[in-house]
Amino acid sequence: LNTVTAIDIRRGSAAPTVTVHEHDGHWTVAQRGDYPADVSKVRKLVLALSDAKIIEQKTSNPANYPVIGVEDPALPGAAGSEISVTAKDGKHAVIVGKSSGGGNFARRAGEKTSYLVEPGISFESEARYWIEPQLIDITAADIQSIEVKPATGPAYTVRREAAAATKAPAKAPASAKTSAPASAKAPASGAASGAGEANFVLEGVPPGRKALDSASLAPSPTTYGALTADDVGPAADVDFTKAAQ
Repeated sequence: LNTVTAIDIRRGSAAPTVTVHEHDGHWTVAQRGDYPADVSKVRKLVLALSDAKIIEQKTSNPANYPVIGVEDPALPGAAGSEISVTAKDGKHAVIVGKSSGGGNFARRAGEKTSYLVEPGISFESEARYWIEPQLIDITAADIQSIEVKPATGPAYTVRREAAAATKAPAKAPASAKTSAPASAKAPASGAASGAGEANFVLEGVPPGRKALDSASLAPSPTTYGALTADDVGPAADVDFTKAAQ
């Protein structure tokens, strides 16, 4: 990967449908305003290309290319995709066609002979699949407060409030003998005694109103964990006049 500076993918188009390249020291997706790229996918594709080995020679007849998906990728409805890799020693382009067994049919750009190669080379030919998808990843246990600013109306805040620990029972006299069943286990940290537990409270409750209970106010365990994006676009193209924050 450290010898590669750009990867172009095109399918059904004369122009690349995906361009992932180094931009200002980072891998970005050109078709998404140079939004950060998922580097793990870039690395996976480069490794797949370098690991692929020719198993056997296939057709050299252009009329048969569509059967195995190695026809000109600029043609509308082309089954295969051309991957063009820009490296320190120049450009390398290969048309990856249909899958077969554990591999793919492939043809080097500019050559007539096609091949069956293994292992298989899997990738996406749409730009949205190449963006870095992770937005935020916050566990519910780490959340201390949530402030919501609606498009209209007052803002409000839900805040974590440490619960008071239950007072521990007094020690038994030294002469007293106690025993517990063999199956009994010590309570987990914070269990029973209330130590380490927390309540969520709603700040600024209007007079005469009552907030929901703590369980209802608490953030969902999954809402802010591993929150990912399906696609991105220029902020200027989105109407944020009625957005909540």
